[in-house]
Parts: sequence; C-alpha cells; structure tokens
Amino acid sequence: MSEVPSQWRAAFLGDVTKMGSGGTPPSTISAYYQGGTIPWVNSGDLSDGLLSAVPKQITEAGLQHSSAKWVDPGSVLIAMYGATIGKLGLVGAPVTTNQAVAFLKPDSSVDPKFLFFYLLSQRDSFRAIGQGGAQPNISQSMLRSWPIPIPSLEEQRRIVAILEDRFSHLGTAEIALHAASMRTETLLESSLASCLSQEDTQEWRLKDLLAEGLSNGRSVPTEDGGFPVLRLTALKDGQLDLSERKGGAWTASDAKPFLVKEGDVMVSRGNGSLNLVGRCALVPPVPDPVAFPDTMIRVRPNQSIVLPAYLALIWNSRIVRRQIESMARTTAGIYKVNQRQLEMITLPVPGLNAQQVVVDQVGFIQDQQAHLVRHIELLIEQSVILRRSLLAAAFRGDLTSDFRKDA
Repeated sequence: MSEVPSQWRAAFLGDVTKMGSGGTPPSTISAYYQGGTIPWVNSGDLSDGLLSAVPKQITEAGLQHSSAKWVDPGSVLIAMYGATIGKLGLVGAPVTTNQAVAFLKPDSSVDPKFLFFYLLSQRDSFRAIGQGGAQPNISQSMLRSWPIPIPSLEEQRRIVAILEDRFSHLGTAEIALHAASMRTETLLESSLASCLSQEDTQEWRLKDLLAEGLSNGRSVPTEDGGFPVLRLTALKDGQLDLSERKGGAWTASDAKPFLVKEGDVMVSRGNGSLNLVGRCALVPPVPDPVAFPDTMIRVRPNQSIVLPAYLALIWNSRIVRRQIESMARTTAGIYKVNQRQLEMITLPVPGLNAQQVVVDQVGFIQDQQAHLVRHIELLIEQSVILRRSLLAAAFRGDLTSDFRKDA
C-alpha cells in the first residue's frame, strides 16, 4: 500500500464496503422484461455522476430468476468489463444491476461521495490492470484488496466539498467550450449557404457528375511489404491521410483498379456513428501508388462540371448530410450506405468559376474554424488534466480547508 497521509488510516476496499454484482434474467423470457418497473443498470448507463434515468427495467419475476439484486442508495457502481472499465455511478435511489457492474456500499466510516471520488482517481490504474485477456476486466477480488486511504469523516466531507466545487466550475467551462465548438460548425454552414445564395445553381444528381462509376474498394489481408492499401482511419477532417496505410497481400496488378489519384473523393461506406457514415475526404497529390479498401467508395468527379474541392466541401455539409443520414441503414450497430443510394444524392452546383469562389471563401473560414476548434480541444484536454491533478492532490492529503480560498 502506498504512503498514507498523516492522520489518515490505511484500509482496503473490502474492509470498508459491502460489495457484490448483479445478473441478467434470460433474454428469451419476455415476462422477465415486458412491463418491468425495476431499474436495471448496465455498464453503459454509468456516466461518472449521480445515476439518473435508467433506460432498462426488469420485472419482479426477472429479479427472482436471476442474480440481479437490489442496490441501496449511497452505493457506488463501477463497470468491470470491456471499454467501460472504471466508469462510475452514484446510486441515489434503489436499482439493480447486471453482472458487468459491481456495487460498493460503504460502511459508516466512509462517506459515499468520498468513495466515489477515490474510485474516480483510480480509474487509470483499474484500466491498466484490466487489460489482460481476451475480455478486459477487473474483478471483485481485486477490488476487495484495493487500498484506500481514509481520513476522518469531517475531512472526507471537506475534501468532497472542494472537489464538487472545482468540478462544477470545470464542468461549466467544458459545456461552454463544447457549445462554442458547435457554434463554429453553424457558422461554417451559414457561410456556405450565404455563398451559394449569391450564385446561380442547378440541382445535379451525383451519378451525373461522375467521370466514371462509383467504385467500392477491396478487402485484402495484411502482408508486410505487400502492395499498400489505405486504412479507414485515412479519412480525416475532409482530407485523405495517405500515410495511414498497410501492406496488402496482393500484387500491383491486382491493386491497379483500386488506385487513388489526386482529385478523387473517398467516402466512408460504414460507421458506428450516424454522423460519420458517408463522410468524405479529398485525395491530395499522391506521391506513390496506393489503393483504397472495401470500407471506402471512390467518387471520381467529372472536372468539366464540378471541382473536386467543391464536391468535397458540399458533400460534408448539412445539404448532403441530411440525405445520407436519412438513407443510411444499420446492421449490427453499423450504419451503412451503398453506391445506388449515393448516386441519387442531389447537390447544388454553380458554374466552375463560382465553385472556385465558394471554395476560396468558405475554405478560408474553414481554416479559421479548424484553428479555433483545435484551441478548444486543447482547453478541454487541460480541463481533464486539471481534474486528474485535483483528484491526485485530494488523496495525497493536499486539499486543505484553505484550498478553496486559494484556488
């Protein structure tokens, strides 16, 4: 156990909490779910705060015929499996949980919120330990033997008050930063709409703007030293990152029909987020041959009608996004679009000179927006770092009653 601050006592979580986990009623029995009124928490419901709305419920029969059990208010929930390891929830009203969520009910020597913040401070350690095996996980036995430094209840509540105050201010700032980022996107859309309103445009279907038909890429196994093929991660912020590639198990002859060239527009065929499916990236100058994978669709515009830069700009705008999101279909949690759907998308297209004016004017604003967004992201990252620093200081015993006055 690491050094404990003076006047604090060293303990293990198993010494000061009642611990357990829940269960899942058989999903094939509708009577265990239909008409249920008992809140049933999954790890995805945890949001590192007071547990509020719980979207899933089970029935009394489901509770009786599973390992699910009631969890008392004042308990802290923690996700034990997968990508959500370490996510927390503070229980305000009785709930039940599935087996992927453990509950810790502190005894009278530990304030529930103090326990919550302490577990939050340990998240990186939980995740590091939980990475082994096919399914990342932490166990109740590990949690029981996890050390916790415990000051007096008075000191615990003073620390909680300071953390809540600081976190509240940071939360307000983060909300404002996210709102500012959203406003920059609105400004960009407004600028595009304003530019287009000053030009004579015609509505074109995508299929009538092509130099050749749409083309899906090809999936090839990885092979070191093989002919290069792009990864889906090459689609970034409207530009194609040609360095995001791997060697493929195919020959240059095999790959020839799937090569990208400057001026192509590459579209994502699928994504787990509706907001990202169908997003495009413009291909920059290509210094060496590289092919595209089956996760992308190649759009090769007829440059006598539409400039590639204009097509990429309008494609990622709300004008086209509304169409894509309305036609995307989901399978196993992945939203997808196909060639036939994309061919029928309509776009406003002015003359070539006017297209260049739109690209220049909106592109300037786009550059400024990107700079501002990067700055906002940096501020949000700094806020996250400050939260971690506050938690580390709290459990080193460095948050005194004077901290709030000095902060």
